[in-house]
Order: sequence, then C-alpha cells, then structure tokens
Amino acid sequence: MEILQALFRDIDETLKVVLAAIGPIFVLLLITQVTMLRMNRKELRAKLRGFFFATVGLLLFLQGVEVAFIPVGEALGYSVAVKWSPWWLVPIGFALGFLATFAEPAVQLLADEVYNTSGGAIPRGLVLWTLAIGVGVSVALAITRTILGIPLWLLLVPGHLVGLALIPFCDKDFVGIAYDSGGAATGPMTVSFIVALALGVAAAFPDRNPVIDGFGLVAFVLLAPILSVLVVGVLYARKRRALDAESERVEQPGV
Repeated sequence: MEILQALFRDIDETLKVVLAAIGPIFVLLLITQVTMLRMNRKELRAKLRGFFFATVGLLLFLQGVEVAFIPVGEALGYSVAVKWSPWWLVPIGFALGFLATFAEPAVQLLADEVYNTSGGAIPRGLVLWTLAIGVGVSVALAITRTILGIPLWLLLVPGHLVGLALIPFCDKDFVGIAYDSGGAATGPMTVSFIVALALGVAAAFPDRNPVIDGFGLVAFVLLAPILSVLVVGVLYARKRRALDAESERVEQPGV
C-alpha cells in the first residue's frame, strides 16, 4: 500500500500538467472537425481513442519521471561523487546520455522523418548513432564542467561559434537536420534524468552552488547533437565532391 501511495503521490498535479498540454490540441481537433475535417464517426472515434491513450500514457510517464527518474538521478550523482569519486560519473554520464537518446521518442521520430524525406539517402541508423554519441559526449563534458567548476559560457560560446563555422562546409541537407536534432535530443527522457544527475553531482561539493553549477547541462545536450550532425554533414559534403569529381573524370577520360 505504501508503494502505491508513493507511486501515485501528487498525481493530480501531474494530471493538470497533462491536460494543459493535450487540452488545447483536443479543442483544436473538435473545432477543425466541425469546420473543415468532417471525419466520419469511425475515424473520429479512432482519433478520440488516440487522445485518450496519449493522455494516459503521458500521465504515467510524467508521474514515473517525478517519482523515479529525478530522485534516482540525484541520488546516483550524489552517492557516486561522495562515496567513490566524481570522475566515475564522467563515463557513467556518457553511457546514460547515449542510452537515453536511443530511448527518446523525439529522436526516433526525427530519424524516421529524415530517412523517409531523404528517400533513404540518409540512413536512420546514422542519425540515431550520431545524436547518441553527441549527447553522450555532451553529458560527460557537462559533468566534467561541474566537477572542475568551469564557467558555462567558456564552453557554450566557442561551441556555437564552431557550429556557425561548420555550416559553409556542411552538406546543405544536414544543416536543417542538425539544428532540429538539438531540440529532439532535449526530450523528457534525457532532461529529467541527466539534469537530476548533474544536480546530484553539484550537491556533493560543499563549495558549489547547485543552481550555478548543476544547471546548464541541457544547453550542452542541445549543442552537442548540432555539432555532431554538422561534422557528419561536412564528411558527406567531402564524399559527394569526391564522387562528383570521379564521375567527371569517367565522363571525360581524355582530359
């Protein structure tokens, strides 16, 4: 009984958040159904079932994040930093960031859309692995920054400048994907657990302020996929230029 009470603690507040997120979309569906869509009863029932399952699923997910992900992340970061060594959290952070990206629904959706839109020219696995490695590296760097107390801007400003510098050399197909990938990677799976982990690490140091040193990790998670996809875009652009040059030589053998 105590376990159930802990699991469903303050679930009414979580339900308010879910309804505030899904409610406007549901109202928009009803308005467009009356004015434009005019779906038949079977189609409308299917859409309403979808909204119901989405509401229940989001409620359970956010409740799980509140009672499990965040407390476990904070406890893990604090316990490892105090009992072992905070540097153990660097590889742990990389692994958690890497795995959380694969579990992120928005990342899966982005990879599918990129694959379908490009007609298979950009493999789904390439997008997933690039984002996962980028997020893993960003989490490891963010934890290192927290341990060493490096100011946030010393890493973010050069990172964004590098991203801008890569754009002219990047394959144009990858530029939009890169800047969308940052938003896709900062979903609830990644943010809820990894931010809690960073706060736990900051709380383990008596001379650190968790507000100053614990936050800012999401900015790394946002930036790293952008840079990693842009780097892949640069490699793709070089490969494409090499193939174009090779095809020209084949077409003009006497030149």
